[in-house]
Amino acid sequence: MRRRWGPVLMRDPFYNPNLELHDTADRLAETPRCEPPWLPYLQPARRRRQGRGR
Repeated sequence: MRRRWGPVLMRDPFYNPNLELHDTADRLAETPRCEPPWLPYLQPARRRRQGRGR
């Protein structure tokens, strides 16, 4: 099944990206496969704070 559908399974929108792909126990992955949606909004604020302290 993985040989035939591997690329499709990797992009399954209904599978939680925080879960491990290579384990059947549904454990949390060490590193998530996607970026948190709020991260781009926080990065400019971090840069501003770092620039003020210089």
